[in-house]
Amino acid sequence: MSRRTKDVVASKVHDIGEFISNKVFLSLPFTPTQLNLASFFSIVIAAFLFSFGQFKFNFLALFFIAIGTQFDYADGVVARARKQTNRFGGWFDPFLDLIGQHLIFIGMCFGVLRNYEFNPFITFLCFFGFWSIALNNFIGKEFNRTFGFDSYVGHQDFNDKFHAFRKISFFDSFLFNTVAPSSFIYFVLFTVRYFLLLGIVLNNMLLTVVLITFFGLLRAFLMIWAFVLYLREDTKHRVSKVLLEIEKK
Repeated sequence: MSRRTKDVVASKVHDIGEFISNKVFLSLPFTPTQLNLASFFSIVIAAFLFSFGQFKFNFLALFFIAIGTQFDYADGVVARARKQTNRFGGWFDPFLDLIGQHLIFIGMCFGVLRNYEFNPFITFLCFFGFWSIALNNFIGKEFNRTFGFDSYVGHQDFNDKFHAFRKISFFDSFLFNTVAPSSFIYFVLFTVRYFLLLGIVLNNMLLTVVLITFFGLLRAFLMIWAFVLYLREDTKHRVSKVLLEIEKK
């Protein structure tokens, strides 16, 4: 979750998770790595439950996702409080989160395919949905590697960096919000959790798979557009600086 999010629901959940972590998990003998693994195994159980494709199992899966999320919050709180943060933990946590994202989607797809007798069209849809999740994560890493921009810091930091090149237009702001959502509407459209809740409540996980696939592919396309735009402006900025240095000499 972005540290500057305007996603009120996610912010409240985050506050509750931090509160429970401070009140309960700091007094327990668990290490950050153990909590991280507990979070991951909770997600694995949730993915397995989704694969049954039944309403009761979907709700139970949601419970295990909530448990896993709490362990994930506790992992960070315990690591910071006990000064046990390290490079391995910084890599291991997002690595397991990434695997967990894909497992949840795979579990949902198996559940949907069971109900539709492994329909070829839905199989095709699931493939592109999985690919869109992987592509979004890859492009996010490319933003970080190329520009030193972490999407978790929030959309405003992206604006601040880009503003050094030119005035921010409405369309620029829209593109950057797809990279690092900062308002509730963008979180609804470009994060999985609300589609997941919608599918469980309506007992229609096919709808969730369709929405995740469509908006995942849309976000990937817009992120590539934003990447190319930022790269172009960054290159122009660097060339201008070099020419300015040459003129000074």
